[in-house]
Amino acid sequence: PIFVTAPVERCGSTLVQRLLNSSRRIAVYGENPHFCEIAPTALHAIARVVTGEHSGRGLMESAREGERRGATEFWTNSFLPPTTDYAEIMLDAFYRAAAHYEADAAALGFDRWGVKYPLGRLEAMREWLSFLPRTRFVVVHRDIVDCVASAKARRFFTPRSPLMAFCERWVRNMDWLERLRGNEVHVMSYEALLEDPMSEIDRLGRFLDIEGMDPDVMTRKINRFT
Repeated sequence: PIFVTAPVERCGSTLVQRLLNSSRRIAVYGENPHFCEIAPTALHAIARVVTGEHSGRGLMESAREGERRGATEFWTNSFLPPTTDYAEIMLDAFYRAAAHYEADAAALGFDRWGVKYPLGRLEAMREWLSFLPRTRFVVVHRDIVDCVASAKARRFFTPRSPLMAFCERWVRNMDWLERLRGNEVHVMSYEALLEDPMSEIDRLGRFLDIEGMDPDVMTRKINRFT
């Protein structure tokens, strides 16, 4: 699969998604936070418990033994079914979801599939790659001032979702982006894409081995707010 992401929202990931879909070679689906970030992150957390890297495993085993003995005076929040079995169920569900995406793309006539989602933590790319290691990431970034202006136009910022947290996430993810670059990651600048679309589209196509992206997509703005 192909995963299109960004340090924060309003970086141009939807434009890249539309470009890729215009090739008719790949179906890049819209944003599903559970599949793209929540599930892989949760699976890694469960794995840490299963392997004993997290102290919660001892608490859960103790709680299960307490229930087995009929005790009631212990921390019952840790009373859960066997973690390994639960992890296998969750992992199976994740792979079934991936197969569902792949099958749907094929039914629509696309050879390949992908997803688009601005990750809250770009380091979650590593968690995703541990389950789908052949994934190719496309990360598009944009100047923070323009991101903020665009996000304000969308009325993103509220007391529960403050502007400062948005900016801090941009800084943190841009820092992680420097560490995450590799053969499986293609980094794009939104400004460069606007300035020289043909060159950037060519670079993107060579990275993903995809031809036929329609440059006219660049001339049509469908996600504009004032």
